Amino acid sequence: KRIARRKKRGWFSISNAGWCKRATILNRLNAKETPKNDKDRRVFFIGDLIHEGFRNLVEKAGQLVAAEVFVSSGYGPDASDRVGVLDIIVRKKKDGKNILYEMKSISTGGFWKIVMKLKAPHKHHVYQAVTYYLENKKYPIDEVKIIYFSKQDGAIRAYPVKLTETLIAEVEDWWDSVRAAYIAQALPAPFTQDSVEYKEHYCDNCSFAQHYCFPVEGQEAQVQQNLLELEWDISTESPPLSTNVDAGISQ
Repeated sequence: KRIARRKKRGWFSISNAGWCKRATILNRLNAKETPKNDKDRRVFFIGDLIHEGFRNLVEKAGQLVAAEVFVSSGYGPDASDRVGVLDIIVRKKKDGKNILYEMKSISTGGFWKIVMKLKAPHKHHVYQAVTYYLENKKYPIDEVKIIYFSKQDGAIRAYPVKLTETLIAEVEDWWDSVRAAYIAQALPAPFTQDSVEYKEHYCDNCSFAQHYCFPVEGQEAQVQQNLLELEWDISTESPPLSTNVDAGISQ
């Protein structure tokens, strides 16, 4: 149900910020996806429980400003662009500042081998948090943080996001390149399977991959047919672009 709520035809999903541009466009097009299996559903369920537990603790402490807030580029023919639901805004008791938290619950292995080893948040999560910050029109936000929860052992690690002009411009440039490809009705080329990006974007687990990028043996013709059947809808005007389309875009 949560996935269904976030898939809105004619909108980009903020949760895709900084992720695979090809998948971001396919998501907007409501393209074919491999259904979630029981393990995936359990993982989502555990993540939801952690989010709800954190929200309850913050609310009981009297520090909850808002949670699960719908945000978007706006409404109207030239504003239907990106949409999402920010996780939670917490008020600090010490100085009264509002913190926007982007919450991520991950496996214990990923927490210790990636989050703690790199000592920095994932770029994809930073782009998400910044986009939520930009699209929030209702609540004042003084700080932005990404908080990671280890699902098995309960470990927690929060990283601040410095909202510099350079970072904000970088995020907007990413969205502009995705938007330009969408307007051109062209999908960015898939990553090659020997590339670093293929591993970093978890292409082998992507719900779109076998339908549009990496067909299983004997399904190559079906993938081409799937690409031809994509229903592009760019009948509405789009916001002005500040960057050019990425090089290497292919149908």
